[in-house]
Amino acid sequence: MLESEDVAELEHSIDWRIWATTVSFLRELSRYFRLYLLLFALGLVGCTLMYVLVEPVYTASATIGPPRPSPASSMLTGLGGGGAAGSITKRLLGSSAGGQSTDPFDEYLAVLYSTRLANELTKKEHLLPVIFASSWDEKTGTWRERGPLHRVMAAIKHFLHRPSTDHPDANYLRDYLSKHLDILGTTSKNLLVASSDSSYLAVSLPAPSPRQAETILNVILSRADEIIRQEQLRDVNARITYLSSELPKISQAEQKDAIIQALSNQESLRMMLVADQRYASTLIDIPHASPTPTWPPSLPVAVTMTMVISGFACAFVVLLAGRCIALRKLISSFRKD
Repeated sequence: MLESEDVAELEHSIDWRIWATTVSFLRELSRYFRLYLLLFALGLVGCTLMYVLVEPVYTASATIGPPRPSPASSMLTGLGGGGAAGSITKRLLGSSAGGQSTDPFDEYLAVLYSTRLANELTKKEHLLPVIFASSWDEKTGTWRERGPLHRVMAAIKHFLHRPSTDHPDANYLRDYLSKHLDILGTTSKNLLVASSDSSYLAVSLPAPSPRQAETILNVILSRADEIIRQEQLRDVNARITYLSSELPKISQAEQKDAIIQALSNQESLRMMLVADQRYASTLIDIPHASPTPTWPPSLPVAVTMTMVISGFACAFVVLLAGRCIALRKLISSFRKD
């Protein structure tokens, strides 16, 4: 059995061998500097082709936050109380009067990834030809025919009783938003809840040009707010109609005062809803996109990445050449003795 001193000496010997092997490999690698230059030149050619062939992507971003003052707070102010007045309040507002959250900003965040928003953007904003421009024929105003691969997949789906479409639709748009519309500060894309610690959220969306990215993001944010506004306006009008019809029937002073206060709050909320401003959110910073594309990366970054990748590729080739005689002969002309 080895003594502790022997174990320590063995470990020191192993460490020294590893260090000596590493230094030896780096010394050997430095002799293949010409191979590195060749790989670096090929990398630069690849970068050039990428800049020529790849369509640049620009990202627009905006900052949103909850509305101030909160319309929900305005709606609920003065609607509490016990007895008959409290029961009337709960009857009018349902769970809203029971202490549960009715903040429209929570609904606004959920709508951003909803099928309902995708349908609105498709029918009212006509965003499909803009987002899926590669599939749209602007001269004829129709969708281009899909390729043979799509027709084969459509036939397979039809055979398996699965739905298939010949052109992008609202479901395509919903999937596009789920994949590309990023919101920083939410818990997830499936269950969106505004963080109580941070009131402001950053929203971003990519597009082929800065102006297009800004326009699409602005339309999405405005349409989502309009959906919540119209939905709340229908509810408020229904409450006002109901309160107005019930008020003459109530004789008890306490209940009558509660109904008058509720009616006053609903009228104030309706004025907020019809005003020419955002209802469910506040646009802290309007959508804006930098003239510098987010992809491909900038030229200094691309050159730096090419240098690093070429170095790793050169090391891998040299390391592999130690085990492959054919490869060793192939790169021997690049070795400097």
